[in-house]
Amino acid sequence: MRTLFIFFLFTFFAIQSSAQYLHMPGEINLILKESQLSYVFDTLKEEITLKEQVVRSNFPEVIIPDSFQFEATSDYETSAEYEKYRIKAQKFAEKRKYVRAIDNYLAALEAANPKDLWTQSLVFRNISSCYLQQNDLGNTEIWLIKGLKTNVTPAFFYKELAAVYQLMGEKEEALRAITKAYLFNTKDEATEETILEYYALNHLQLNDWNLIPQFKLAKDENGAIRIFTKEKPWKAYAACKAVWRNEPGYAEDMNNLSTEDETLIEEKECLLNALLAWESLETGKEQFPALETLSRALPKHMVNTYLLYETQLRVTPDLIYTLTPQEVEEVVAYFIQIRARKIPAEQ
Repeated sequence: MRTLFIFFLFTFFAIQSSAQYLHMPGEINLILKESQLSYVFDTLKEEITLKEQVVRSNFPEVIIPDSFQFEATSDYETSAEYEKYRIKAQKFAEKRKYVRAIDNYLAALEAANPKDLWTQSLVFRNISSCYLQQNDLGNTEIWLIKGLKTNVTPAFFYKELAAVYQLMGEKEEALRAITKAYLFNTKDEATEETILEYYALNHLQLNDWNLIPQFKLAKDENGAIRIFTKEKPWKAYAACKAVWRNEPGYAEDMNNLSTEDETLIEEKECLLNALLAWESLETGKEQFPALETLSRALPKHMVNTYLLYETQLRVTPDLIYTLTPQEVEEVVAYFIQIRARKIPAEQ
């Protein structure tokens, strides 16, 4: 019953067309058996790495526009008037005269080039810091959000916002903000440690795993397609991949049934096969965290977001800069609701 339930959910929710139909393992095996091609299963001896998974992926390369600056610097020279107010503001801040400091930072902002987002982001940082030193959390939040709108080093502003929300007692907002800070700068070890702390405070645990189906496809000297794999779930996944990559007309027929990208349909069908095989395991399910996570993403209608993060953002984190605000929110929701696991609260 559980398997049928998963299949119903996957076929009904995962594809954006009511006419779309995903094949189950039994049907894939029948295609292999009745094919004019020769398919041979063999044992995979080596472990497939994330790098190999990226190389063999069919997902199209995404070009990140030059306008997205991850380590932004200013292309503009600041004016003498700006520097005059900035220096005065800094001196007032050092003397803990934060009201006077804010007044001068605001004057510096007026003197700054309106196109110079980098310089504006620095002023927003400093003003938010002055408010924070006065324990004015409301205005600290306002100026950090202004900083976010510059799209310069968003990870910094999200991390600061997380701390502010935590002080406000808004744990859910803090969790969302620290998740965004991590997504916009996954290479920062300090942010990685901080997100683990925030999640732990909310009785959540993030585990470090990658979606790396263990299989290889190759043709031998006789023209047979050899399917190298090991565990049952990846055997089902690999069989489906073999059909997609080799069976004449199969990919075209499936693509005609949906408005979604062909590579997305392919990945969904192959993962469906892996998921159903995983569901049938009597022991060892815990060895496949990627499939266990997919099983929880399914009823939440988060399969597309699962694929977005696990197959693309996980490999190329800077793609986060190309997503719409709504897409970012969906990834954050996936992180908190699905990828993180609930841990029992201490008695």
